[in-house]
Amino acid sequence: MNRAEKLSYIGMTITVIFWGLAWPVGKIIATNFNGASLTAAFWRFSFAFPALSLVVLAKEKSISVPRKFHPKLVILGFLQVSLYNFLYLTGLRFTSSSDASLIIALNPTLTAVISSQLYRDEKLTLNRVMGLLIAFGGVSLIFLLSPNSTGLNPLLGNFVIFGGALVWATATSFSRPIFKEVTPLRYQFWVTLYGWIALGLLSLFERPWEVGVSTESWFALIYLGLFAAAAANVLFSTGVKHLGPTKTSIFVNFVPLMGLFFSVLILHENFSFIYIIAFVLTTIGVYLVNRKTHRET
Repeated sequence: MNRAEKLSYIGMTITVIFWGLAWPVGKIIATNFNGASLTAAFWRFSFAFPALSLVVLAKEKSISVPRKFHPKLVILGFLQVSLYNFLYLTGLRFTSSSDASLIIALNPTLTAVISSQLYRDEKLTLNRVMGLLIAFGGVSLIFLLSPNSTGLNPLLGNFVIFGGALVWATATSFSRPIFKEVTPLRYQFWVTLYGWIALGLLSLFERPWEVGVSTESWFALIYLGLFAAAAANVLFSTGVKHLGPTKTSIFVNFVPLMGLFFSVLILHENFSFIYIIAFVLTTIGVYLVNRKTHRET
């Protein structure tokens, strides 16, 4: 194992912690902003985008991408940054961050299903159908048996978070052809820029100048922007480069569990072994959906 790989393993561990912490921190923001999710998301990326830009320019030397991709990057920026973050913060306002962090674990499964309808080499095999059913079974336990059922409207919040997972999976699936000609960091730069601009325009409907932001919320926004968005995405992109997508995906699978841990530790949310069962079933489902059989290789 060379030095770059060792540093990448450390970086991916830090990434898992950053993303896990994003759930209780997001819950704090969603509660304090009292429904102004677009405004909160805009401020988040007001911290994230400048930091990300500096890193991209330092590593890539250029941010240019073929012109033909810009219309797609605008749409993907709206989906991956604007709409996803709106659903993420809106969902957290109504449900617990413990529930949300485990529901979002459906991302890889939903991505595989959507990709199977778009690309010939991503067929929806029996193996994947079984994985999909198992993963949905795990998430269903959260909807039906969550120990955190005293929020504003947990059922609504859980459905909104599921919608966020669906939006993210859609954006991920449609972005695949772009990565044949665009590096991950340049892709991240443009989708973040376009998504941030869209958030700024849309947040005007919430009259952001009237939204009071507490000191606690500012620190939370800085964390989400600088660490959970900018730093984590850079570390993840570096991890994919040096370790490959298979090894980095193993780390990503532990993000929901880390989110659950921090939600219980920081917000004192209720814990139940139902969460562990749901996590295990979802993880098995993700494994089956993404496992390549001999016929597929």
